[in-house]
Amino acid sequence: MRGILAILCVGVCALPLTSEAHPPTPIKQGSKPLRGKLHRWVHQSRAPLFRGRLQILRLPCPANPRYGGCVGSRRPRRIYLHPRAAQPRAVLYHEIGHVFDLVVLNRSDRRQFKRIMGIRRGGWFRGSPGPSELLADAYAACSFHRRIGRVLRRTSYGYRASPRRHVRICALLRRAAAPKGRPPQRPPNPPPVVDQAPPPKPPATTPPSGQQPEPCSLLETLLGGC
Repeated sequence: MRGILAILCVGVCALPLTSEAHPPTPIKQGSKPLRGKLHRWVHQSRAPLFRGRLQILRLPCPANPRYGGCVGSRRPRRIYLHPRAAQPRAVLYHEIGHVFDLVVLNRSDRRQFKRIMGIRRGGWFRGSPGPSELLADAYAACSFHRRIGRVLRRTSYGYRASPRRHVRICALLRRAAAPKGRPPQRPPNPPPVVDQAPPPKPPATTPPSGQQPEPCSLLETLLGGC
């Protein structure tokens, strides 16, 4: 992931970054408490979190050292965050989105997300990208802002959200995190590693003569699609 949120971002309603949930206990290697900026970023997320432990390792992903980060489906509360990730906060929130998917969501929550996104195909990890990556993109966006002021243009993973869609998805995440009768359900057939590969750069375009290029949207800047 490249590009991160600027405090003054064009066309976005900036809100204070304060946690609204009972955050997990961030730990590092050796189960020692995690301090510093990574700890602050977890607690400053605007997206709902979850109870328990969350291990964040500043190490390359074992599946592929080129990835900015990854989560293993067998140990979903462990995040690998590359020590040289270009935008570690964006990568972190994306990967926490994968953890949230694996330990909080159930089948009904995933169906609702796909309905909001207009996804009609089956499966959760299949596709290019799969709905699971779109969910992680959406979670990252909600981690920075609960509301946005204009449409987020399509990201490298294909996620796109109007202000209304963004609000609906953030509300869905909050409902999913609230106590409910139906327990969390892992998605069927998760891959061994939920990958986060560096997204490809989009082809360069030249604006018509006399026009300024359109400014990057929040999520494009956040996830490297601009």
